[in-house]
Amino acid sequence: MIVNVWDGERLRQSSVNNLSTEFDHPTWIDLAETNEEDLQQVAEVIQIPGQLITGRSRAIYLHADRFPQYMKIPASYPTMSTTMTNFQFRRIPVLILLSQESVLTIFSSATDIRNRISEEFTKKSLPNVSIPAQVTFFTLLHLMETHEKCADTFEAFSEKCEESYPRWSRQMFSDVFNIWKGATRSLRILNRFKTLVESIAKGTVRIPFKQQERELFELIYDRAEAAEDTVEMAQQTLKELMDMRLDDISHETNMAMRLMAAITCIVAIPSVIGALLGMNLLGMPWPWPLWQVALIGILPAVLMAAYFYMKGWLGGSKGLYLERA
Repeated sequence: MIVNVWDGERLRQSSVNNLSTEFDHPTWIDLAETNEEDLQQVAEVIQIPGQLITGRSRAIYLHADRFPQYMKIPASYPTMSTTMTNFQFRRIPVLILLSQESVLTIFSSATDIRNRISEEFTKKSLPNVSIPAQVTFFTLLHLMETHEKCADTFEAFSEKCEESYPRWSRQMFSDVFNIWKGATRSLRILNRFKTLVESIAKGTVRIPFKQQERELFELIYDRAEAAEDTVEMAQQTLKELMDMRLDDISHETNMAMRLMAAITCIVAIPSVIGALLGMNLLGMPWPWPLWQVALIGILPAVLMAAYFYMKGWLGGSKGLYLERA
């Protein structure tokens, strides 16, 4: 576990044992690469209920929980690959624990968010905002930026799939389906993220922020709405492309079955006639020569083939067009 504490000018590395005095002062404590045992130890040192930062309390479901002295905000950090052939979308849990004066952030995996927050602190971008409000704002802002990057990637994927249609390879449909699943998951997370930010901005949760501090989160809310619309449009485009592809496959299968049925009917006529007139029996009553027998069998087959061709079952474009119309 990596423990960092903001000393007023920079993040400095610290130890778990020193957190007992740090958490009672206006400061920011950041934990990274943690496990359940580490978090239980931290909870004992800073004297908070263990369920605030361990177990199912760190679920990815985005919401804000109010406790007598603390406010817990679980969120998630989305990551995704940038290739269609090996597409993966996953989310990393993020936890923000607020007290009246201090804030604790927990990232289960290594991210660059803490460094970016530290840069904003160094610039003193929000001088009149409390440390808990600043850390919460910048954390959710940078999470919002990752959501926007994912939204842009989904939009680029949908445009690429749209441009390549209908020249899809056999693997293309599977790749598009995986991207569509990722977009669906991203849309669910974005919706919950937007609801979380809205509850902070509009004050529907009792969080220790001033009115001007709450107004900062309206910016994140507006960006979350725009990113949600982008992902939703990309998801809808991918779904429509998959539906069109399935319709094409169904139509191609239907045309193949029609062709097989037409060929079977065409071949069946001369086969039946030839079988009836070509039986090797004594005293055969039909004095017709071979060419007449062949003509009797071929002529109906030709007429049947012309009929199926006009209907489009043998590739007749005019008949196919009329049938679709």
